Amino acid sequence: MDKPVVSIVGADSVLGRELRDLIYSKKLKWAVEPFSSGDSVAGVPSKEKDEALEILTALDKDTITASSIVFLAGSPDSSRKAWKLQSKLKKKPLLIDLTHTLEDEPQARLVDKAPDTYDADDVYVAVQPAAAVLASFLRTIHSHAPVAKAVVTVYEPASERGERGVNELQQQTIGLLSFRAVPKELYDSQLTFTMLARYGSEAPISLADFELRIDRHLASLLAREEGIPMPSLRLVQAPVFHGYSFSVWVEFAKDTSVKALETALATDGVDVRGNDLEPPNNVGVAGQSGYAAGAIEADRNHPRAFWFWLAADNARVSADTGLAIASKKLEP
Repeated sequence: MDKPVVSIVGADSVLGRELRDLIYSKKLKWAVEPFSSGDSVAGVPSKEKDEALEILTALDKDTITASSIVFLAGSPDSSRKAWKLQSKLKKKPLLIDLTHTLEDEPQARLVDKAPDTYDADDVYVAVQPAAAVLASFLRTIHSHAPVAKAVVTVYEPASERGERGVNELQQQTIGLLSFRAVPKELYDSQLTFTMLARYGSEAPISLADFELRIDRHLASLLAREEGIPMPSLRLVQAPVFHGYSFSVWVEFAKDTSVKALETALATDGVDVRGNDLEPPNNVGVAGQSGYAAGAIEADRNHPRAFWFWLAADNARVSADTGLAIASKKLEP
């Protein structure tokens, strides 16, 4: 039996590399076709081989027709090009958008797991990774003790802005340590050694827009549950390259304890760090699926409220969501 062909548009991006490496590490029997977001052939490191992996760039009707699934992991332009090509085909491959480029289109379906049925005319938009982590966390603790209120601060890494965000943070750090001017093309502000509540006024993108996306996606996921209130949420741009951190305050409707909450959280996909261990951090969760939870403490000023500290690898969460969406489609 021939292997199903899976194309990754933007295989040279942060998301694309994570998705490709995850497919290889799971030893999935898929034929992976990588495509660059740009116009030139690129070489990117492969964990499976010593040599660079060639990235194909001829994304056209013929190459996309052969695919069972097309993952969108690159630039908005490359995602829209793939969607346009797919929409013209009679036999359409399944589109899974990890970039959220197409989330406002009428055909978009926001999902965090495999749907019950697939429709090739739809675009399956993977839920934003911070929203995915928070939804999973709130579901778990709510099943233990009903959540009355929650307040969340999300600390976002530069890699959520792709290679451009990572490169600018790196160049800013080198520039500051070398006493040189720092680039501010993306953030229009110094991110190195700084927490940003908003980007500069000349930034081409808005941190508030990304905050609203997390809010929308989380609200959509929680609307499918019963009784879980939508938390108040604030997004902060952190001066880190990879990995989300979350400070979460939760008020419960009934009494509980730190020990009971640690036990409730100890489910598949959650690394619970008890008070006898170091709290989780964004570096420690690199390459780890799910999320880590720790530094769970009672609020000394509120009898039924607790603080939580969470950490998750943003690229891995997105890649895992993409594979979860695709799972039923490619079952033998």
